[in-house]
Amino acid sequence: MESGFSKANSTNLPKIDAVMLGTFFATNSDFCSSEFRNVKTSMSSRASYGDDAISYVQLKRDAHLCTVKCKMCPEHKVHAKLYGCTLIIDEEDDVIVSVVCEDCVASRALIEKVKEETIEQSKSNLWFELRYSRITASKAYEVSRCKTADGTLVSLILGGKIPETKHMKRGRVLEDQVRRTVEDMLKKITKCGLVLSSHYPMIAGSPDGLCDGNIIEIKCPISAKTYKTIYTMASLQRDVMLRCSCKCT
Repeated sequence: MESGFSKANSTNLPKIDAVMLGTFFATNSDFCSSEFRNVKTSMSSRASYGDDAISYVQLKRDAHLCTVKCKMCPEHKVHAKLYGCTLIIDEEDDVIVSVVCEDCVASRALIEKVKEETIEQSKSNLWFELRYSRITASKAYEVSRCKTADGTLVSLILGGKIPETKHMKRGRVLEDQVRRTVEDMLKKITKCGLVLSSHYPMIAGSPDGLCDGNIIEIKCPISAKTYKTIYTMASLQRDVMLRCSCKCT
C-alpha cells in the first residue's frame, strides 16, 4: 500500500455514472471517437469478466479529489505482468479528471513479445485481436483522408471484414513464394509479426519482412499496368528502394 492510500472496497470507492463516463469519452483527446459504439466497454463490463481481472485497488482522498490506483490483468496472454492504472475523480463536480494506463501495451518488452507471438500474421488469432481498433499501416492513408465519422473505414478498423477477392487470395498465396525467391537473389528476410508504436499504441503495422534494418513490402501486381503504377509510385519516394523483380506463377 502506498503512503496515504487505503484499501479500496465497495463502500469507499467513488461513484461513476454513465453521464460522467460519456462526458469523459467525449472530451478526452486520447479516446477514439469511433469507439462510441462501446464494444470494448461492454466486453470489460460483462458480469463474467470476474474479480480476478483486478489484482488490488487502493485509493486516497485529498479535498474533493479522489485518486484510485489498481493493478489489472492483461487483456491478452502475451504479457504475464500486471499493469497499473490510475484514475482521478473530482467528487465535488462529479467529473472524471483523468485515467492513465501506466505500463501496459506500450512497454518495449511487450512490443517485442507481440511481434514474436503474431509472426504468423493472418494465421494467428492473436494477430486479429491486437489489430482490433488500431490504425494499421494498410489503413493509414485512408484514415488520414477520411471525413466520415462512422462509415465503412471505421467499421473495418473495429473488426469488420470485406470478402476476399481472387486477387487478394492470389497475393496471399504468392507471398511466401516471392519471399523465398527474393532471399535466393539477395539476403534472408526475417518474418515479422504485428509491430506496435511505443508512443502511439493505437498505431500498428505488419511488415512482410525485415532485412538489414529495412522494411520489406511484397506486392504481386495482377497486370502490367498495375506493375507500372507500383513501380512509378515507389520510384518517387526517396526512402523506398525497389530491390528486385521476380516472376511467380
